[in-house]
Amino acid sequence: QSSVWLGTEDGCIHVYQSSDNIRNRKNSMKIQHSASILCILYLDNKVFVSLANGEVIVYQREAGSFWDAQSSQTLVLGTASSPVTKMVPVGGKLWCGSQNRVLVINTSTLVQEGSAQVRLYHAQTWESLTE
Repeated sequence: QSSVWLGTEDGCIHVYQSSDNIRNRKNSMKIQHSASILCILYLDNKVFVSLANGEVIVYQREAGSFWDAQSSQTLVLGTASSPVTKMVPVGGKLWCGSQNRVLVINTSTLVQEGSAQVRLYHAQTWESLTE
């Protein structure tokens, strides 16, 4: 069944069944984390949640059941000074942006398969704008 995930700055995730009326019902599940929620992405029957402390939490569910918050997995992909601020699916992989780095995660094994450093240059002078 479809669900809606809402993350807050105080580190709380509220999960609602998409068929529920949010005005009249309480959330189906509430998960508290130690850091702000920065990004939430659904991919390959998993929900990836990036936190301001550099962690990415992975939630899974069995077919036909609701999300299991107790069996989440934690990936440490960044730090508090450079957390994962953006996650996008690319070619069946999860690409995570952390400052000037892109990390490529295999969504089946949850293993980092690669990384790249991004550099920004001035369009006219070709001067490096990032280090």
